[in-house]
Amino acid sequence: MQFSAVQTAVDSLVFGFQKIFTALKLMWLPLAILLAILVGAVAMMGRGIVIEDSYAVVAGISAIYGIMILGIIALIPAVVMLTRIAAGEPAPSGIAYFKFGAREWRYIAANIIMGILASLIAVVAFMLFLAVFAGSGLLAILAEAWRNPEVWDDAILVVFEGGEFAAMTIGFGILAGLLGVLFFIWFIMRSITFVPMAAIENRLDFGAAFAETKGNFWKLFFGSILLNIMQAIVSYAFMLVIMIPMMFMGASVFAGNMDGEMMELVDFSDFPSSMIIGSVIAGLAYLALILFSVASSLAFPAKAHAALSESGKNA
Repeated sequence: MQFSAVQTAVDSLVFGFQKIFTALKLMWLPLAILLAILVGAVAMMGRGIVIEDSYAVVAGISAIYGIMILGIIALIPAVVMLTRIAAGEPAPSGIAYFKFGAREWRYIAANIIMGILASLIAVVAFMLFLAVFAGSGLLAILAEAWRNPEVWDDAILVVFEGGEFAAMTIGFGILAGLLGVLFFIWFIMRSITFVPMAAIENRLDFGAAFAETKGNFWKLFFGSILLNIMQAIVSYAFMLVIMIPMMFMGASVFAGNMDGEMMELVDFSDFPSSMIIGSVIAGLAYLALILFSVASSLAFPAKAHAALSESGKNA
């Protein structure tokens, strides 16, 4: 059976909806612990500001940055398990989940490797753009000076202020930039199963990732675009259904407290209970949207790996 990127994208979207509560079950414990630590760090920083204790302020800020890094690491077990579930494994039982072992460390290593390689390719692509732009510009300057020796001193101005070689210089630079972007996209698509492979099969194998995506670049590319489009539609629908009505409700509450052109802050006791309940509902809906986005985004490369590896076995 051939790999279908469209079906994989649709299945990933459906997975995102179906596994919202599963994602919450996997993530709530580390998030709750981190939130408690974050509240303590913010309180420490706030106390330092009040009593003008620079040490407490610095310690609070440092703790907040540390929590950001710790938060990413703490969520790795949930991300790994969600990836495995997307590939077909059963969800763990219980009301919470946290397991950190060799698989999770390999997953972190896979992300670091991908980040380094992607950054190197981006830098090389940018350097190629600069080299081609500068090189074609130099050739244009030399050509302009060779054609008109009397304007040798002003050749640079002639080229970049309307010389006939200016378009060539800019065109080659843009072409080099586009080629760099295309190569970056090609690399991301060809290695898209490398990270989920670390979560699903507990191994780091770049060669296997490239081998199973061979001949499927365009399918993976358009499948990724399709998933992003569908995710955007869901997000905009969320904004229309939940957030915009809440904004109008908030505007009506504030408008009722306006005096001429001056708007006064509304005391919390003035808020109607429906406004408070609506805010809670909107917050929960936004959390569900985030969990949906995370689950569906993790699902596409995981399901692509499962489908491509199965297709390779049957070939």
